[in-house]
Amino acid sequence: MNIFWSKQARSDLWAIRDFISRDSEYYALLQVKRLIERVEHLAGSSMKGHPVHEYPELNLRETHQENYRIIYEVGKDEL
Repeated sequence: MNIFWSKQARSDLWAIRDFISRDSEYYALLQVKRLIERVEHLAGSSMKGHPVHEYPELNLRETHQENYRIIYEVGKDEL
């Protein structure tokens, strides 16, 4: 399954990095790495997350990495 990062998702990821790096560049990069690894893990088991309750009409699912909510859409060959 291919992973497609939306423009907003990429922007959010870099905003997280920038925010954490104010205190520690090491932990900022570590958190970004963990978030990316969680998304890559989802590519192998995309239905593992649970539906996003705010948008029941959309095919959105979510999972969490520590305090961060990862929302994703499951397509035929794409996450």
